[in-house]
Amino acid sequence: MCPEVRTLNFTFEETYEWRKPPKIDRLFEIPLSLWNTTKEPEKDTPGWFDYYTAPNPSFQNTATIGSFLEEAVMRKNAPIETCGSGWNCSLEIQFIAPAYKCTELGSGVDTKVKNLTQESGSIAPPFNMDVLLPKGKFTYYAFTSGGEYSTTQMKEVGIGGRPTMNPPFPKHLGAFRTEPIIWLGYVTLADALSKANDTNSPSVPSSPSDPAWSTSFVPHMFACENYESNYTVRINYTDAAQSTTVTKVTYLRPVINTTYMPHMDANDGTADNVTAVPTANYILPTTPSVGQYRRTAAYHSLGFMLRDQINGTVGIGDDRDNLVNPIANTKAIQTSRLLDYSNNYFPFPDIQRRIQKFYEDIILSVLGNPQFASVVWAAKPGEQSGVTFNVPLDQGGQNNRPPPLTDEQRAYLYP
Repeated sequence: MCPEVRTLNFTFEETYEWRKPPKIDRLFEIPLSLWNTTKEPEKDTPGWFDYYTAPNPSFQNTATIGSFLEEAVMRKNAPIETCGSGWNCSLEIQFIAPAYKCTELGSGVDTKVKNLTQESGSIAPPFNMDVLLPKGKFTYYAFTSGGEYSTTQMKEVGIGGRPTMNPPFPKHLGAFRTEPIIWLGYVTLADALSKANDTNSPSVPSSPSDPAWSTSFVPHMFACENYESNYTVRINYTDAAQSTTVTKVTYLRPVINTTYMPHMDANDGTADNVTAVPTANYILPTTPSVGQYRRTAAYHSLGFMLRDQINGTVGIGDDRDNLVNPIANTKAIQTSRLLDYSNNYFPFPDIQRRIQKFYEDIILSVLGNPQFASVVWAAKPGEQSGVTFNVPLDQGGQNNRPPPLTDEQRAYLYP
């Protein structure tokens, strides 16, 4: 039953070799990341290594489509391939992937926000509540780029990112030093104003000159860290439509176990001026950390696509006199996931959970293209699935399609 169920296994990112990519049914498997290298053409100089560049354009495309769809991207013909023609079905998969672990830091006017306590140390928020209404001018303020990996690792490089200097190269060239935190401040309406459809509720004040201005808005702040996590996900196919529900997330460990030091210069011979502590926890692209580095690169690419979508601000003008037409400087305005279009683009009160769901959908969208290297058979997670549905026969004439899911894997069919 349900032999075509797929899941995710990011360990395949660890062993992916972009010079000799694996191929399934004439199609190359695709990693989530792109790479630079220190290797000279036609030479095999000892000590060369590859280092991260950016998310793979194929993955950027998939994540962007999911952002606009406001749901996980579905694989073409997935309901028929999974359930069979004329059937609906529900199934459950488990896998390890990153998830954002969020912590409340403060709520209310004049509240002193807390520092974020990480496994590796403590870090202060990069802004305070005063930038938010009613004292400030923003209703949404997301800072997600602090400590971001620099795409310019060396000032002088040749084709493929190869440094023009002779080796040995700086120790931290290409290192993942820290994973940017999502710092998010947002404003909700006070309780008396939150009942938008109640005609007896007082109206929202339009300018600071209104005496009710200072009591009408409630600022909040939280921070989210990227954690490697254990997922349990229920996928439902009904009438050829897909719905996904993450039923359980167990946070295992930080993707990069360091704390960003925003005012400390690196001075390490690279063009990446990010410093984090402890430096011993940097993830390096060199032996013996190559596999861990490649998997971290995949996690970083996933996180980057979310952070890029939500970074920025929504607020009112400097004169703070036009609440009706907010000024947006963020891609978050492109979807209705986080901001309430019917409420002057104020953030939804449950925006923290919505951001986590946004990230979950980006990750589950990877399943929408089985050509990605991390897509595997649920019944045989050590085997990449590729795009194929009609699995070829082996040399003995037997179908190589993985065995049916067991009862423990919880697949249900219903008309």
